[in-house]
Amino acid sequence: MTLNWIRRHTRVLPTLVALAAFVICFFQLGDHGVRLWDETRHGESAWQMLRRGDFINYYFDGLPDDWLAKPPLGVWLIALSYKLIGFNEWALRTPSALAGVGIVMLTYLLVRLYHGQVTAAITCMILLLCRGIVGQHVSRTGDLDALFIVTAMAMIYLLQRHEKKGGDSLLLLAGVCGGLCFFTKGFMMGLFLPGLGLYVLLRGRALPLLKNGAFWGALIIFLGFIGSWYLAVKKLGTPFLNSQFGADSWDVMVNYDIFRRFTEKIEGDTSTPLYLLEALDIRFGPWLYLLLLSLPLLFWGRDTSTAWWRAAWVRLKADHLLLLSVCMVVPTCILFASSATKFNWYVAITTPFLSILTLQLFHVSAKRWPRLWWLFGVFTLVGVGGQLQYLLRPEESLSHQVMVQLPAVREAKHIYAERKPAYNTILTLKWRDRQAELASAEVLAKPREKISSKVARIAESDGGFSLLLTPAGDD
Repeated sequence: MTLNWIRRHTRVLPTLVALAAFVICFFQLGDHGVRLWDETRHGESAWQMLRRGDFINYYFDGLPDDWLAKPPLGVWLIALSYKLIGFNEWALRTPSALAGVGIVMLTYLLVRLYHGQVTAAITCMILLLCRGIVGQHVSRTGDLDALFIVTAMAMIYLLQRHEKKGGDSLLLLAGVCGGLCFFTKGFMMGLFLPGLGLYVLLRGRALPLLKNGAFWGALIIFLGFIGSWYLAVKKLGTPFLNSQFGADSWDVMVNYDIFRRFTEKIEGDTSTPLYLLEALDIRFGPWLYLLLLSLPLLFWGRDTSTAWWRAAWVRLKADHLLLLSVCMVVPTCILFASSATKFNWYVAITTPFLSILTLQLFHVSAKRWPRLWWLFGVFTLVGVGGQLQYLLRPEESLSHQVMVQLPAVREAKHIYAERKPAYNTILTLKWRDRQAELASAEVLAKPREKISSKVARIAESDGGFSLLLTPAGDD
């Protein structure tokens, strides 16, 4: 009944998908504290850009930042968001949230090149009910990954549209999107390029592309973005005096992203050989297990004498979107698994294609056994529950507690801290033109009234009050 209702109202599906993406990506977006590490770095760098008027170099805690060495598109967008919205958590995350909406809509458009609106809408529903896109370090935080993925998806969509419908201008636009992708995450975009190249080879498109002048125009545009950033760093960049990875941000980006990240355990969880499955479980949630249940159907052929690999190739050759999805998932996951330094959000680029694979393969089994749609309904309910748990999860970080107590923070005569808080809390105070000073023994000896788990109120002799912050181990 539900599917029949959807089929009768397909005209509104794109609007519903966009609305759902907007609501989920922006739901209470600015209501939790600034996260440690990357989000804090990006937020501080954008703040410093506006203060200093230097849009090439990054600064952190008043000094040149020799740790953040990515090109500046993401930080530029955060700075623009600050100008439009103000210095707060909403502004920090708005570019990522908008990119999240863009990823969902580009996935919808990509599926629509090959299938109907219902299939595209259900694929996007799967994507919204996992944390690969709507999750921490992607569209829900002030990081660069959502911007990286939306520019990559735009390039892939334009290439597929060119394959389906022609139009050399699409190739030129794809080159622009590739350049913007580099300007967001640098050479980390190489994570998905092998899969895209594999698809071009398997489809036999390599030679036609090489003969197309627009392809070379797109390549020149793409290399122009890379060259422009190289020249900007070498001519206007601040030298790195204490970095172990290079003399400036270009050297650090090349050495870290291309070599050291894959060969040395610099950071990240490498404690188990099953980390790839753990990452996919975190980022794709229950849908991973529906995909694993449906995966054997890729290798199943009606003729039992047909080899399993031949049956898989026949199916992939007949379905270009399925082939593209496999090519975008498998090489990317192999690169992820072979890297010495890895985090679970590195697989986020695969989640649109995992969503496509899951629905396409499940649909094959549902055609044979229609009652299996109840199983899809069960996985949908589990996905809804997991996403609600993530979106509504309470937070206890000190940066969040400062936000909760903003009226008191603004009115306090002084703000003290038992020890120096982490920089996410410092940034939260800085946005409100306040700062915390280390509390003296005299201050610590004063009677205090606890007003939250990590914030206490100290009465002053003149009738006013001060606040005392108590950072925990992760603050």
